[in-house]
Amino acid sequence: MTCTLLRSSLAALCLAAVAAGHAAAQNPAPSPSRADSAAVRAQLQTMMPMFSQMMAAMLQGTLDVLARPETAEQLATFDRNYLDALLHHGFSRDEALRIVVSVGLPLAGTPR
Repeated sequence: MTCTLLRSSLAALCLAAVAAGHAAAQNPAPSPSRADSAAVRAQLQTMMPMFSQMMAAMLQGTLDVLARPETAEQLATFDRNYLDALLHHGFSRDEALRIVVSVGLPLAGTPR
């Protein structure tokens, strides 16, 4: 009798576990990644005007500095020093000129 009762209880637990798993599979909880991505989108939309203003201010500041005559003098000095250093390190004049031209303005954050 005890064995039969134990088997019945075990079978009932298995059926309950299978039924719970089946119900969970049919009604999955909302994916955290979907909720997270919606929250991130909302934050980005809120912050976009501030990012735009910040980027415009940075670009304007860069243009203001580049418009100064002393900046042009410094850039010319940089280009000459860079060319001379490349020649000193064994680059041909043609190679060195191509490298200097490819670098362009030596601004922070620009790819080389």
